Amino acid sequence: MGILTHNKKEILEVNSLDIGYIGLSAYRAIRTKRDASVLKESLSDMARLSFKPVAETGGVKVDDEIDGVIYAVVGTDLYEY
Repeated sequence: MGILTHNKKEILEVNSLDIGYIGLSAYRAIRTKRDASVLKESLSDMARLSFKPVAETGGVKVDDEIDGVIYAVVGTDLYEY
């Protein structure tokens, strides 16, 4: 079980929870999440704050390589709208 986070404050808060991973969103804006905070440049630094493995979500593409991220959750890159 994991929990989705969006910023440094949330990552630090969930570090003490008994969970298997944290989700960190959003890597880039997508059609369904245009108003999401885009973490692209700061994402690797934020992932390093986690005591848990990190799953990156939100606009991740198949070929993205993100330092500090164990899981890349790819959705919209797999199909066209």
